[in-house]
Amino acid sequence: MQKLHVRLSVEIKVPDKLFKQIVDDHIAPFPCDVDVEEIKDEIDWDSAKPVLEGWDNGGYIPFEWLTYDAVESGLYEADENGVRRKENAK
Repeated sequence: MQKLHVRLSVEIKVPDKLFKQIVDDHIAPFPCDVDVEEIKDEIDWDSAKPVLEGWDNGGYIPFEWLTYDAVESGLYEADENGVRRKENAK
């Protein structure tokens, strides 16, 4: 039996403050992927545990996915000029 390493997509919930920190640190001024190792201690992984059990690498969040999540949150807007926090989003 041989091993295959597969990237997983896991949806996790994070507090607004952490969400904004992650988006602000990884989208502006230059979009980059988020290495989950950088933020793993700040995240409540309870909802993802059944999927991640036995996995040794949390992987990464592609900046395209982070951009999508930022806009979907209603806290950010995006266009050809980039991603920015909405004026009324605290």
